[in-house]
Amino acid sequence: MSWEAVSAIGQVLGSVGVILYLLYLATQVRQNNRASTVSAKLVSTQLLSEFVTDFIKDPQLMDLWLRGRQI
Repeated sequence: MSWEAVSAIGQVLGSVGVILYLLYLATQVRQNNRASTVSAKLVSTQLLSEFVTDFIKDPQLMDLWLRGRQI
């Protein structure tokens, strides 16, 4: 086997390694994207819950808010 053949095999293996790494990286980015979306939805839900809880705790605030919506 000549050195050119060894070099060609090395280049092919290197190319396959780069392709596998890019596929792994794409998977990681996709998972991070999904996690960020879930986290944003969770924060949004928590903020809405706190907003509603404030109205439940204070009936005057609820009355004020309802009157404000009627205008």
